Amino acid sequence: MNKAKGRRRKTSDQIITARLTPGKDDDLIDWWNSLVSGEGTQELKAALRAHISQGDPSAHMNQSLERLANEVKALNQKISQGVTIGNGAGSPDGMGDEQAEARRRKLAEARW
Repeated sequence: MNKAKGRRRKTSDQIITARLTPGKDDDLIDWWNSLVSGEGTQELKAALRAHISQGDPSAHMNQSLERLANEVKALNQKISQGVTIGNGAGSPDGMGDEQAEARRRKLAEARW
């Protein structure tokens, strides 16, 4: 290992070993066993590349939560200013009052 940078050198093939445990990793075992003989390495590389191309999942979640918090903040500001949210047509999805009432009755009958 290159101690100066904390990374391995890329001078030869790298071998990755993983242990899959029955019961705990059945989904991965089933996937691996479903692959055509000789294609496992390529499929595993594709899965790893797909994963790293998505970036850090926690960073994506943090961005989503931040975006949601900003939207809630903006809605709260509008509400505090007396702005009506929605289109005023009986429901936010554009249904008229009669259609919205019919939907409410149907859902009540279905015990939702």
